[in-house]
Amino acid sequence: MNGNGYDKRSWKKKRRRQTEGFEAVAMYWARAKKDGKFGLSYLDNQVFSWSVSDIFDRDLLRKKSFDVASVQCLLRDQVKRIPDTFTSFESYLDSFTWPLIEEVHADVFSSLDGYSEANFIEVTQVGNLDASKPILGFRVAEPVKDEKSRETYVPVENDIIVLSSHKPRHVSDLTQNKSSFVLGSNKKSSGPVTKAWEFKPKVCWSYAHKPAEAESSQCSQPSQCFDGRLIEWLGLEKFGLNDSQLNAVSDCVSLMDSNSSSIKLLWGPPGTGKTKTISSILWAMLIKGRRTLACAPTNTAVLEIAARIVNLTAKSSDGTVFLNDIVLFGNKKKMKIDNDYYLSKVYLNSRAERLLPCFKSNTGWRHCLCVLIDLLDP
Repeated sequence: MNGNGYDKRSWKKKRRRQTEGFEAVAMYWARAKKDGKFGLSYLDNQVFSWSVSDIFDRDLLRKKSFDVASVQCLLRDQVKRIPDTFTSFESYLDSFTWPLIEEVHADVFSSLDGYSEANFIEVTQVGNLDASKPILGFRVAEPVKDEKSRETYVPVENDIIVLSSHKPRHVSDLTQNKSSFVLGSNKKSSGPVTKAWEFKPKVCWSYAHKPAEAESSQCSQPSQCFDGRLIEWLGLEKFGLNDSQLNAVSDCVSLMDSNSSSIKLLWGPPGTGKTKTISSILWAMLIKGRRTLACAPTNTAVLEIAARIVNLTAKSSDGTVFLNDIVLFGNKKKMKIDNDYYLSKVYLNSRAERLLPCFKSNTGWRHCLCVLIDLLDP
């Protein structure tokens, strides 16, 4: 058999698998839409009603009025303090409604603001599943196995996704034309590569990104030149920081021994070493024995920071810091941390699983010590 005949057979098999996959998704949707299970919820309607300016407005739920499901909602006084006691079960649920919407708004803001660092996946095939609703079936490529690649996104049910014609490089990429992207909600994952998503095609956002005023990472109040002896003591030479980044680290380190509370803003355009600077600050705090909580709007950013600190700790041979000084926690499924992943050494759940046998009554440390004492006791 010649090569052309083999290629044709492979192509036909691939097309047949794709067709069968979409037929299975279409049949599933035909059954599921009858019970209305996948109708947009009240929370979905809230999210899809926001424009880009609404999402980037931190005070949206304190000042904006808008119409949802033909009900005029005044949000100025909706987010209130949750009381200690409740008069009924309904009042209990109502008390958490608007704080939940506020939290979702903040999550969408953080995710879109971190668009340039988001994981993504290529859509290889699209099919319309419903003639009366914007329900589409998608076939996506297999995730790239390279840990350094961002082309690793695996859609999960209830994800809010951005469908765009461009790879995510910068949030301003979404404004190249009026219909450059739409917002969608992942309704069902029916296999490793085939997904059913619902879209609101009328929601086409635009966002004008404010240009950066400098080309390097800086702190809000730069300090004096960094002390060379302190650089050597903290081991910061291994980071390869420039002067601006060293000044940023200096600002934060100088406040560690201060009793006053303050906020330092580290800012700069993409590619200017903000992540490297933050890693340096965390390393300095580890060396000085300070407890620090590092948070980020995306799992990718958290894992990047954790990976840098873990690698530095593993390479450190002077015994000043140890892996047990670092704890990583978050959603294990979304972070894609398994037992073979090197960050599982510091992941909280994995660490707890490894330590659990040490505290068992019949086989743990206490039992072993008691046996040793009984053995040595004359």
